[in-house]
Amino acid sequence: MQTTKKITGMDVLDIQPLAGEFSYDENSQMKGKKYRRFSYNGVVFIAETEHRFCKDFDKAEVYAVTFGINEEGQFSLLAHNSYTQIENYKRFESKIKAFDRVVVESNPEELAAV
Repeated sequence: MQTTKKITGMDVLDIQPLAGEFSYDENSQMKGKKYRRFSYNGVVFIAETEHRFCKDFDKAEVYAVTFGINEEGQFSLLAHNSYTQIENYKRFESKIKAFDRVVVESNPEELAAV
């Protein structure tokens, strides 16, 4: 059974890149593609070099990461969020909250006249 772990904010700074770029095995579904290795609290996980995580990591834009953890304690990258995504979400959330504060009062007589 796989469990998940999400890290955010300062915890993301504990993710360290490991040297090198590697090719997937010839028998892999990912044949022809490359991956990079990262370490979080001593556990290594990989990400395909073309994955947005690598680009965001290189720009120090990773805000949150969700890992899958299997029975052997191996991590797999399931998802991540960039600071830009979080900022956009917060702006959207504030707009929704503004709608919730709008009070609409109607006068039945005025509506009947329309």
